[in-house]
Formats: sequence, C-alpha cells, structure tokens
Amino acid sequence: MELTIGVYVLFALALGVIAWIDAKSRRIPNGILLELAALWVLWRLGLGLWGVYEGAEFGIAAIEAAPLTGITLSDGVVGALVLGGGLLIMVTAFEAATHRQAMGGGDIKLMTLIGLYLGPLAGLVCLVIACVLAVVIGFLPVFAPSTDSGDVRGEYRRQFLSRDVPFGPPLAVAAWIVLGLQVMAQATF
Repeated sequence: MELTIGVYVLFALALGVIAWIDAKSRRIPNGILLELAALWVLWRLGLGLWGVYEGAEFGIAAIEAAPLTGITLSDGVVGALVLGGGLLIMVTAFEAATHRQAMGGGDIKLMTLIGLYLGPLAGLVCLVIACVLAVVIGFLPVFAPSTDSGDVRGEYRRQFLSRDVPFGPPLAVAAWIVLGLQVMAQATF
C-alpha cells in the first residue's frame, strides 16, 4: 500500500510540474514523461517483489489489482493503448481534415501515461473532464470586464479563435480529480 501511495503522490506532483511548464511554454518535456513511464514499470515490478515477500508468486502480484486504486497491469496497458492511440488517431484525422494543428505530441503522450496510471475507464473520464476544463479556460477571456480605455471583451473575442489553450493543465487537474475519485471508491470506511 505504501509503495502505491508513494508512486501516485509522485505521479500527482509530476502532473503539477507538467501543467506549470505547459502553461508557461506550451511544451510538455519528454524527460518527465519518460520518468513517469519508468516509474510505472518500477512500481509494477515493486508490486511483484512485495508479493514475493508476502508469499505470493511474483507474476501474480505484479499483474493483479494494485492497492488503493484497483488498477491491474492489463488495465494500465489497455488504458495507455486506448487513450493514447485513440487520441492520436482522432488528432491525426482532425489535422488531416482541417490542415490545422489540434494538439501537440506531448499532450498525446501525457494522455497515454494517464491511461497507464488510471486505466481505460477512469482515463476516459479524465479526458472528458479535461476537455470541459479546456473549453472553460478558453472562454474565460470572452467574459472579461470592459475597461474605460476600450472594448477589451471585443478584442478577446477577436483573439479567441486564434488562441491556443495548453491542454496539459486541464489534463493534470482532471487526472487529480479522477484519481481522488478512484481512491475514494476503493477506500473502505
């Protein structure tokens, strides 16, 4: 249990760092994403070793549901493939049809990792929440108050269609929400 808590705390902290960097630079560093992938692999190996320590077989302990979240090895792999691969296909199709960039590769890789840590169903919920958050963030400037020096709202409206909203921060917030809900669902009070 402590191992899983530690891994998910590191995951949540890394999401915060990714959100901050993406909000400031519109880039998600591959190094952090690779570290999160390596952390997940080490965590699953650690679960296997902990299982051996407690008298179970390594393979069984490494693939079964993790304490705290209930995510199995196959949940993580399927989540990564479905969410990362599905998002890649949708973004590629959109970009081919519109000739506009829809999303950066870092966002797709981050969604792949979120699927790895949260599983397919929770990862899909995370994606939906992140999309709603991104739309809200994108529309906020439209509702800015007018100033005496000019029509600020009109300027924001004109810039709205050309504005890029970084998707890392909404993904991070959505992942925190879904992870919290997952932990509460697994908790026995």
